[in-house]
Amino acid sequence: MTNEKNANPGVIASCLSVVLGALAGGVIWCFASLASPIDMEFLIVPLGVALGAFLRWQGFRGGWAIGCAGVATLLAFAYAQYLFAAVRIAQTLGLPLRDALFKAGPALTTSIAWGNLHIREGVALGLATIAAMAIAGFRRASKPFP
Repeated sequence: MTNEKNANPGVIASCLSVVLGALAGGVIWCFASLASPIDMEFLIVPLGVALGAFLRWQGFRGGWAIGCAGVATLLAFAYAQYLFAAVRIAQTLGLPLRDALFKAGPALTTSIAWGNLHIREGVALGLATIAAMAIAGFRRASKPFP
């Protein structure tokens, strides 16, 4: 018999939650950045907090929650960078984004994504990962006050 407070979702449900949350976070970051006139490198930080809270809401607890939040944040970052690269390709060649995503290929898009990373993105990723892991691993005290 398991204690429901300490039970984590199964492996398949966990993987699906992490991947789908990460993809949604990456898309939100990319399209919010495209719509904004200012640089939005640090938008990944509140998205990391949201991913950590999302996993807590789904019942992730303990080390499992911390690990899944870190992986989800890294996947969201990688997917957003991939989308940013596809947008650059689409703008350069005058293609629709859908065509750039499917015709450019993963090798070219990944190379462009790596070439456009800066220190700011690395700092933002570090902060977002730490924030997501902290929110996901947050424990409530059993007694708020003695």
